[in-house]
Amino acid sequence: MNSRSEETLQRVEENDDVYDILRIGYGWYGDRVPGVFDSIITGDFARLGKAISMNTNLTRLDVELLGGLNITSDTGFYEGLKQNSSIGTLELSGMNEDESGAVHRTDFTETGRNILMAYQENNTHITYLRIEHCNILQDGSDSIIATTYKRCINLKHISICDCNITNEWLMLIVEAVKGHPSLEKLWMSNEIEDAGCSAISALLEDQSSSLRDLWLIGNEIGNKGATKLVNSLANNAMLEELVMCGNPNGQIIVDMICELVCNTSSINSTFTSNHTLENFSPGEQALGIENQSRLRPFLSMNKTANKSHVAIKKILKYHPYINMDLLFDWDMDGERSLKSLPYVIEWFDRASVAVVDYEKGSSRSSSPSSDNIDSNEEERYDYHLEERKLSSVYEFALVMPLLFVPSSHTNVDGKKRKSTAH
Repeated sequence: MNSRSEETLQRVEENDDVYDILRIGYGWYGDRVPGVFDSIITGDFARLGKAISMNTNLTRLDVELLGGLNITSDTGFYEGLKQNSSIGTLELSGMNEDESGAVHRTDFTETGRNILMAYQENNTHITYLRIEHCNILQDGSDSIIATTYKRCINLKHISICDCNITNEWLMLIVEAVKGHPSLEKLWMSNEIEDAGCSAISALLEDQSSSLRDLWLIGNEIGNKGATKLVNSLANNAMLEELVMCGNPNGQIIVDMICELVCNTSSINSTFTSNHTLENFSPGEQALGIENQSRLRPFLSMNKTANKSHVAIKKILKYHPYINMDLLFDWDMDGERSLKSLPYVIEWFDRASVAVVDYEKGSSRSSSPSSDNIDSNEEERYDYHLEERKLSSVYEFALVMPLLFVPSSHTNVDGKKRKSTAH
């Protein structure tokens, strides 16, 4: 091995707390970054595997599945992976860059399959699994990958990019990760078409889904597929970010997102709208200042942590007049009563808390596009709460005046009744 790889190996053996990332096979890094190991000698990997098994400071393993990497027959390396308990991030790349700078994917090698099978056994510590630029649909690699996803139940983040997946295999992935309690991020860029959105929609519709970020960048998702995704969010109260930039979907998706997050057709429709989605990046055909300005108010309101307050603010803003006729009640004897009035007053009291319950919202600096429709600006809007509260009470008084005004102050036969109280 070269001197740089020897230094890396020694640092791993010494459990150096500065070395938290181990990069295997990335010879093109040169001396620019630490932690690079490259060798064509099988025994070197056996030594590295033993060092990994005892290391407690490594948190990330990057493996380049190219070049003269010779780990295939070295079981000692894989045994080391099985015994390690600190590595939580695994990245496997088959990126092959030609002379023109164009990136091509390569076969998912036996080395990649053996590494994943090691993590099928040591599956409690892995939280982030990224696979990119690989031909996975050969030699059973797709089945091994799906099985790894299924067994690593503590995964928080899955990223699979440029790996020639099919719609059928996408369904296997969804079935593999369904029910994973910790999965929060799913990033996929794989030429996914409209048909593949059925599988992803099934995951979003699953009541046990904990998915918060879904990035589908640079695929072939048109209006039909995007419609499936948006419809699947009708009863989803978890997803906060949907990124679809680089897909051929258009204006209709912006219209659907607007209706999803704030359906103003009725108060009840507004109340049952999606109050969770905070950030949305549409396809390239739907980008533009006008669409951003339409979506920003809805998404900005969704940034408030208390979702009941979000619903209240939307009702107040987009329903200036709240019809009290629906709240007037009759008692058991057929007489009108004020049973609903305390609830109305309480609702407005809660609304006064809701309109000041703004959170700045953490900026999602990781968002992949500057066109991401995202606003952290505090909304400035006068809800006229006190006036509307008084108007509601006044409506009750108009409908049921005898329940508001004492009988001593009402007229009988055109004459004012005198009070007999002393």
